[in-house]
Parts: sequence; C-alpha cells; structure tokens
Amino acid sequence: WIPEVWSWFYIVSQDIWVVALLFVLFVSRYGSLKLGKDDEPPQYSLATWFSMLFSAGVAVGLFYYSVAEPVQNYKGAGGARWTHSAKGYGNDNENATHA
Repeated sequence: WIPEVWSWFYIVSQDIWVVALLFVLFVSRYGSLKLGKDDEPPQYSLATWFSMLFSAGVAVGLFYYSVAEPVQNYKGAGGARWTHSAKGYGNDNENATHA
C-alpha cells in the first residue's frame, strides 16, 4: 500500500529538490561562485565540462550493467533462462557461457 498512498509525497519531495537547486543556481550568491582565482579563465569550456560529466555518467552505467546483466541472466529473479535443469542437459559452465 505504500506506493499507492505515498507516491504523491515522493513526487513532491523531488520537485522541492529541483526548486531548491534552481534557487541556488539563479538567486543565491553561490550560483556565480567561481572555482579558482578571480582573474583566471575557466580551464574547460561549458561544452567540454558537460561532455565530461555526460561521459562519466555513461561510463558508470556501462560498468554497472557489464556485470549486473550477465549475473541477472545467470542467477536472476524468477529463475534464469539458460539453466541445464530447464533444458534437461548441460552443466554450470554452459549456463555461465549462455548468461
């Protein structure tokens, strides 16, 4: 019953975080905070900075799913699809190969 009763609370709490971050970015004095000395130009352009963050996010997903997906296929919830017991023959090494 928790998702049915409290889903509105989760949605509102995420909206509050977005509004708080937008406030810090545009209204508060921390939105224009410069990392480094005042007279130094930025080391990276905005496009380069964004592409580095995007690449790091994609890499995290690749590292996670490169392990998680084969493990889920091998020992997954609801029963794995490639088991020798389902086929009637084979062994654990063949199951790992098909995972």
